[in-house]
Amino acid sequence: GDAGGLARGGAGGGFSVAVPEGAPRGARGGGDVCIVLCGWLGCKERYLRRYRDFYTQKMGYTVVSFMMPPHLSVMPHTAGAQRLLNEVVEGIAKLQRESETGRWKLYFHTFSNTGWFCYGGMLDFMKHHCPAELFQSISGVIVDSAPMPKACPKVWASGIMGAILPHRGGAAAASAASDSDSTPLRDRLQIPLERFLARYLSGPSGKKLMQLATVLEKHQSYPQFYVYSLADEVIPADAIEDFMQTQRLRGRMVRSLRFTLSPHVDHFRKHNKAYVSQLKSFIAECAEWHQRGGQEETPSLALAQAA
Repeated sequence: GDAGGLARGGAGGGFSVAVPEGAPRGARGGGDVCIVLCGWLGCKERYLRRYRDFYTQKMGYTVVSFMMPPHLSVMPHTAGAQRLLNEVVEGIAKLQRESETGRWKLYFHTFSNTGWFCYGGMLDFMKHHCPAELFQSISGVIVDSAPMPKACPKVWASGIMGAILPHRGGAAAASAASDSDSTPLRDRLQIPLERFLARYLSGPSGKKLMQLATVLEKHQSYPQFYVYSLADEVIPADAIEDFMQTQRLRGRMVRSLRFTLSPHVDHFRKHNKAYVSQLKSFIAECAEWHQRGGQEETPSLALAQAA
């Protein structure tokens, strides 16, 4: 897809917009569909490119890509972090205003806890500062390798270690913290970092994370799709499954795809066929869900699994 329309920030953070190549937004049968990609801690633009290209080239969707600068990822309570999130929402609202149809649909695709909490910050801003039709246009969310909805020092330490000590594996794994070949340096730094974060997260930053977790627990009224792995060394699978259960108990439509061996935020690369197939099915199911007026068709929710 060609980047166009809006661009803010660069490698250190900000957002960009890509539209389907050689066609106006939504001209390939997707209606006016916009996907917002929220990157993980230490994510770089090139890591999100494969997701952006999938959505623009294969699906014909507009894509907004956002990455929080690493130093602000652990400071979500600051004015700088909130300003960046607000700018993304304002950019999304501009895309909606420019839409030529009344069928404009918005999806979020988040990665790890950093992406999930950034999405929560955008959701919070939408609910309180934007016209109601923007929030009402959200058709679904895809959550990759998250969430741990508590301000957990071990999770944040693992994410930070993965960002500052890149893994030598594939592109996505480069900043993922699920390095099974843990280095002596990582072993030496992990515990002191956890101790520091335990103190730090007991302050305003931790309170802000808990506020955003509450927003996400209560206000995701649309379908949710969780992609995760039993081998994730950053976000425990049981934390993700517990959160899914809280959403089911609230009557939400929840779908999931669980892998056995793929590392943190590396499922799309390791299991591309299964990931893409389930992703397409989920988006189609979201459209049907909205046509039914937001009602679940059957009470049973199957858990898709892949090796």
